[in-house]
Amino acid sequence: MGSDRDQSTAEAAPTPEVVRHTFRRETYRAVATGVLESASTTFMLLVAVRYFDCGQTVKGLIASGGSVGLILSPLIVTFVESRGLRVNIAASWVFAFGALAFALIGLVPHVGVFLLGGILGLSCSTVAIPLVTQIYQRNYPPDRRGRLFSTTALVRILSVSIFSAVAGWALDGNIEWSRTLFWIFAGSCGLSALWLRGIPSSPLQPSEWSHPLRSLRFVRSDPVFRRALTSWMLMGFGNLMMFPLRVEYLSNPVYGIQADESTIALVVGALPAVVRLALS
Repeated sequence: MGSDRDQSTAEAAPTPEVVRHTFRRETYRAVATGVLESASTTFMLLVAVRYFDCGQTVKGLIASGGSVGLILSPLIVTFVESRGLRVNIAASWVFAFGALAFALIGLVPHVGVFLLGGILGLSCSTVAIPLVTQIYQRNYPPDRRGRLFSTTALVRILSVSIFSAVAGWALDGNIEWSRTLFWIFAGSCGLSALWLRGIPSSPLQPSEWSHPLRSLRFVRSDPVFRRALTSWMLMGFGNLMMFPLRVEYLSNPVYGIQADESTIALVVGALPAVVRLALS
C-alpha cells in the first residue's frame, strides 16, 4: 500500500551503489527488527503475565499492538504522501517514536505506562512496513528484489530465534530483569531509525486518489491479489490468535503448566523461528 499501481513506473533503475547501500543497511536493520518481532510474539505478553500480573483486557490490548500498527498504516502512507516527505525519513521518525515508547516503559514500570507504551511501541514496529516496502520497490531492481528481500528476511528470522533463546534464558527466574528488555527494544527501534535515515529514497508520487483506503479497490479489480489476500486473512485468523494464546497458556498458573521463562521463549519464539528459517 506504499504506492498505487497506477503511479508512474518510468523511474530510473537503481544504481548498483544504491542497491548495495540499501541491502547493507537493511541487513543490519533485520537484526533489530528480529528483536522487535520477538517482543510482539513472546516477551511483551510474557511480561504482562509474569511481571505486571495484568488482567485479560490489558493482555488483549498488548497482544493487538502490532495489528493496530497495520490497521493505521494506510493513514500514515496518506499523510507521508500528502506532506511530500521522503519515505526513509518518515519511516525513521516512526521507529524513533517507538524507541521513546519502549524507553518510557523502562523508566516507569507501571501497568498503565506499560499498556500505553507497549501499544505505541509495537504499533510503530509495524506501521512503517508499507513505507519500507516502497523503498524496496525503488531501490531494488525487479529481477533481484525477491532474492534481496528474502535474504534480509532470513537474517530477521535468525535474529528472532537467537534473541528469544538468549532473552528467555536470562529471564528464567529473574523476571524483574524484564525492564532491561524494554531498553533493548528501545535500542532496536533507535538503530532501525538510524539505519533507515541513511537509505536513499524520495517522496511518494502523488496519487489521483486521496482516500486513505484507496488501495482496497485492487481487491475488486485484481483476482490474483484478491485470492492471495483471502488466503492470508484466513490463515491469519488462526495464526495471529495463537501467538498470544500460546504465551498465556504456558505462563498463566491457572492452566496448570506454569512453564519457566526459558521454556516459554524456546517454545513460542526460538523453535518456530528455526522451523521458519529451515523451510524458507
